[in-house]
Parts: sequence; C-alpha cells; structure tokens
Amino acid sequence: MTFPQPDPIIHTRESLERIIAFILHSAEQPGVTDISLRQNGRAVVRANTFLKAIAQPWLTNDWIGITALLGNPPWLEKPPRLRTLRATVDLGGHRFRCTWGQTRNGETVDVRPIPRDIKTPEELKLPGILPDTLAALSGGLVLFVGPTGAGKSWTMASLIRHRARIRGGKYVLVENPVEFLHEDTDKAEFYQMEVGKDVESYGAALEDVMAQNPDVLVVQELIDRRSAENTLSAALSGHLVMATMHSQEAASVPSRFAGLLEPEDEGAYKAALYKLSVCLEVIVVMRLMPGHNGLVPVFEVLTMRDRPGGQRINKLVTLVAKGDAVGIRNEILMGGSRAGMMTMENSLQGRIDEGLLSL
Repeated sequence: MTFPQPDPIIHTRESLERIIAFILHSAEQPGVTDISLRQNGRAVVRANTFLKAIAQPWLTNDWIGITALLGNPPWLEKPPRLRTLRATVDLGGHRFRCTWGQTRNGETVDVRPIPRDIKTPEELKLPGILPDTLAALSGGLVLFVGPTGAGKSWTMASLIRHRARIRGGKYVLVENPVEFLHEDTDKAEFYQMEVGKDVESYGAALEDVMAQNPDVLVVQELIDRRSAENTLSAALSGHLVMATMHSQEAASVPSRFAGLLEPEDEGAYKAALYKLSVCLEVIVVMRLMPGHNGLVPVFEVLTMRDRPGGQRINKLVTLVAKGDAVGIRNEILMGGSRAGMMTMENSLQGRIDEGLLSL
C-alpha cells in the first residue's frame, strides 16, 4: 500500500507562514533589535542588549520556509564555505534585514527590524553638532564607528535625510543590503545600489560611481583594502563621503583605517595616515545602552574643525597624520568641547543627567 505524500508547495507555504508569524510577534516586543533563528530548533531574541534563548523545535521541520523567506536565492548551489547572503524582506508591513549563515550546528538566519520611517536627529537624540556639521560640509570623510547593532545605519540615514532637506544634491549609496529607503525630492536624488545585486562588490562599485559625480557618497561598510582605498580616493577628490567601520574609540580610528590600506609597509602606512589627515572631517563612535525606556544611544565625537563650517584644527590634523591615538584622545578631553566634541564618558554622564540611564 502506498500513502499520499505531502504537497511540498503547501508545506513550504505553511512553514513560511509560521516563521513569519514568529518573526512579527518577536519584533513587536519592547526593545527587540535582533531575532536569530537556528535550523536545530533554537531561537534567540535580543531585547535591550540582553539575550533570551527560546526552544522552537518546529523550526527544524519548517526550515524550508527560510528559503522561501529569502526568495529562493541562488547560493544554494555554492560550496558551503562560499554561502553567504544578506537580504532585506518586507513582512506584514514591516521591513527586516536578514543575514543567512552556515555553522557546524546547521544553518542560521539573523533578522533585524528596520524602521520604515527615518527619524530626525532630534528623535534619535544625536549630538547637536552632527546635523549642523554634515549640513555645512561639501567634501571630506565622515566615519561612523561601532560594533554591529550600534545604530550606525540609523544615524547615517537620519543625517543624510537632514542634509538632503537643507542642501539637496545627488546621493549615491552602496549598501549590503539596502536598509533604509530614501525618496527623491524636488532638490535631492538618491541612487541606492546593493552589493551582490546591482554591483559586484564595494570596491568595484566605488570605482564606477565616481563617474556619476555624486555630491555625497555613502559606503555602508569598509571591509577591505580595496573599499578603503576607493573611499579615501573619493574623499581626497573633493566628494563628501560617509562610511562605517569597526573600532572601539575615535582616537584609534586613524591607525585602524591606515591599517586597512597598508598593514605591512611602514612607509606606505605613514603615507596613508597623511592622506587621511587631509580629508578626515568627523568620527562618530556609537554604543546603544539599555535605558529606562528602551535603548539609549551614547556617542564619542571627534570633529576636525573648530565649529561647523569653520577652520580646521591644525593640532588635530598633525595628530591624525602621526596616528597618535594618545594625543588625539587628549585633544578631545582637553579642548574638544569648544568644537562640539565629546568623549563616551561625557555622553554617558549626559544621558544619566537627562534621566535616560542609571548606573
């Protein structure tokens, strides 16, 4: 006797519906920033920086729904070591960033909610110096620094929209994946490119987009020498470039950036630092802290000018050219407040004084 086999299409649809329902329910909980799904039947939800593991044995049987969730991507035929995927998906009126990966315990998908509405600098509680400075700049390099999930993309999107509203211009964004969606206005136009779909890589995209003559170039992440070289070249050529990278503090960013370019050749490393000192304008370091009513951003800010649109601070230019992390930090501590700079400790104390955080 033979038994009827389950319809794979129906099973996939039902699995997808269960996965979507779990993601939407989790995302609606207060403070949730990340949802991790594992093929071995485990889910981990991060809320207000804290993790909570939840046994979800149905995930193993319903994992086929993940393929449908991500749009049946072509990486299934790649060797396991090459299988990576980032994508954005729209579910139930919400937008999510999904990162698929392979581990020794099976496949995983990390899901991060993305707000549809881009918040203003005031709503995000950004330091007041940032929107004024970005609006005043016509060229140079602005770096947003912090760990994954620190709010770098939110901050950049807010400042981009603020600048576009005030000054207009042509904005070219190279992202992996595209997260916040920017709409053209009567005086600003946006070209958003996704690595792996619209362009081959960050480095390749940056070589091509310069021919489009953007007023502002946005690089979602500096990940290798090629992307760092092309980003620096764009900033040196007079374009305003905004990019993100990983580091712990503003003072160490110049050395880390130069290390991406020339990690071994000392002479080339010093030359890279000098080039950076010529075009660097702002470094913003970010952290998200659990507060009384959700996550609260704290910042460290280094600005290379004495005021928005003002003169460059020669002492800081010299310190960046030397990669002098101690000197840079001392400059932020001793005289930076006059130019709107702040340390992470200053920002943290300010949030405590505002009643948003407590130690």
